[in-house]
Amino acid sequence: MDKSKKNTKGQLIGTVVTGSTLQLLYSSPTGEGKDSSTHVISCKTNSEARTLEALHRQTWGLAPVKHQPVGHICGQIYPIPESWKTMKIKNDLKARFGNQPAKELVERIGDPQLGDPTVSPASYDKIFASMTAFAVGEALGAPLEGRSRNWIIRHIGNVTDFVVPKPQTDTDTQLMLITADSVLADLQDHPNQFALRLRGASLNTHGVAVRRAQRNLIANKPWWTAADPDSAGTSAAARSIAFGLIWSGNPERAAYEAALSASVTHGHAMGVTGAAAMAAAVSLASDGRTTLDAMWLEAIAKVCESYAPIEVHGTTLFDRIKVLPSLLGQTDKTVLTMLGTGPLAGEAVLAALWCATLQPNGGDGILTAINAGGDTDTIAAMAGACLGACYGLNVIPVDFNRVVNIGDIEVSAQRIAAISPTVSSPSSSGQEPKAAENVHAAFLIDRSGSMNGLVGDVIGGYNGFVKEQRTLHAKGECVFTAVQFDSDDPFKVMHNATPISHVPDLTSADYQPRGLTPLFDALGKLIQTIEKRVDASTVPEDQIVVVFTDGHENDSREWTKEALFKLITEKEKEGWTFIFLGANQDSYATGQDLGIKGKNTSNFAATGRGTKAAWGSVNRAMSEYRTLTPEAKLGRKANFYNDIKEAEEDMRTR
Repeated sequence: MDKSKKNTKGQLIGTVVTGSTLQLLYSSPTGEGKDSSTHVISCKTNSEARTLEALHRQTWGLAPVKHQPVGHICGQIYPIPESWKTMKIKNDLKARFGNQPAKELVERIGDPQLGDPTVSPASYDKIFASMTAFAVGEALGAPLEGRSRNWIIRHIGNVTDFVVPKPQTDTDTQLMLITADSVLADLQDHPNQFALRLRGASLNTHGVAVRRAQRNLIANKPWWTAADPDSAGTSAAARSIAFGLIWSGNPERAAYEAALSASVTHGHAMGVTGAAAMAAAVSLASDGRTTLDAMWLEAIAKVCESYAPIEVHGTTLFDRIKVLPSLLGQTDKTVLTMLGTGPLAGEAVLAALWCATLQPNGGDGILTAINAGGDTDTIAAMAGACLGACYGLNVIPVDFNRVVNIGDIEVSAQRIAAISPTVSSPSSSGQEPKAAENVHAAFLIDRSGSMNGLVGDVIGGYNGFVKEQRTLHAKGECVFTAVQFDSDDPFKVMHNATPISHVPDLTSADYQPRGLTPLFDALGKLIQTIEKRVDASTVPEDQIVVVFTDGHENDSREWTKEALFKLITEKEKEGWTFIFLGANQDSYATGQDLGIKGKNTSNFAATGRGTKAAWGSVNRAMSEYRTLTPEAKLGRKANFYNDIKEAEEDMRTR
């Protein structure tokens, strides 16, 4: 063990045992964060993993882990009702809650985009990392809450570890767990479920809004009237990370449900919109992005645009989030002094989002939030939730097992990860997703003028894909469709369901970029073409549609974004898989507008290396997918890349 310590770069800062697997988390040896690491050891039993964990912790001088029995939430774990699996969400507020609640809610929320009500939980690892980083951020910051930056420097210095011997979570973590449990209790009526739990909860909180709402609920006021109309604090935003984890990759729905829940405790539209922003942030962070950057911030702002335009410091929350990308790269003191770090949602949410963007650049988002002073615990918790959802447990700068009361996190994460993704709106087709051994891979390839500098790389990537798929020993056959599009010829079919073994190499004579980008028309026509094939075929076939483009739509005449979204959503419910690769844009936002899941989306750099990496990512993922059984394929449809996106890693490391 001592030899292992000498040969390991970085400091052991945490351990996680899940079943018979032990994860060892090492800090960055350079202090930059990018080179932190995780070592995974597979053991035969849980007992063996626990024993090995104890030996590692002893060798590295970490405190023993006090493993708690199955945890609880406010004294009790509520079972998930069986009816939850078939529950349908009504989008109309009057139908969902009644006339009076609907009236109250509309005033606070506005008229936002709703997104798809179908739940889409993040993976267990992401849920656990996000919740744990949230709890650690709160435990680190709680002893310093309300202190100024100058006070912290004068009395503590630069905070790099817990400042109390027995750090513990506080009200924010408790409320976050209660919120998650409320959704699991009743998908549609979760605000009322939250109100019931809040009414009986024992809270040690300084938050005026929560205390007042709790008193009103105890006095038998309805949940939609319990909040103070002027409450615009951050506790609703903090607990809303649960919605981002339950509706991962669906930021509109995550934000909307968060806003409804926030209305129980926060009557001011700023508090409600702050909750929507944080839920959207975690939803986007947990859905396959490899970095939290300007595009991530822009996507959050877009979700918030349609919420009630309440002003703070002369601008709306939407306006303030829009400014954040321009502040990247500036010092934390400059930015956080300007944004503010007080307990209002208009300050704390902004500060947390900005801190979360620091991690890939060598900063530590959680510790930066604490050293800035102000609402240290909540800001650090929210930043931690975003960071954990995107990067995993390595973002946590301390040994999280030292937090006294962190035991409920694992239980809650397991419950969220296990929920069925089959719950849908009444408009659902009712068809179960399908998968088959035979695969139809349909590629829509941008041939607009902006691709001129990438001709050789597109051809090389295309040919590399075809070559590997020709020779792959898979369980079924693969047929290949390839369509190019530009404004001169918006639908140039090169191959239409051709057996992959018969597809020739692409040449420069076949691929000559020109014109504009009628993406919508080309994609709509491709889907219709495949539909005809599906209707006429008697052989089960798995439909995989891949879109490859380096620019935004700018020339379609027949299809709209809204029409495509509806069509793609329908096809995904029938078992189709859509993949989106985009350069020179926020591909996640573009794909999301079309109904394509974030985990099936990837950015790539509009360079030779980036184009090669994009094709390579799809090639690897397709090869893995084709070797799976039909049953196993179902689990990969919403995560085609299996969380590995070489093209985005190329963008980060260049």
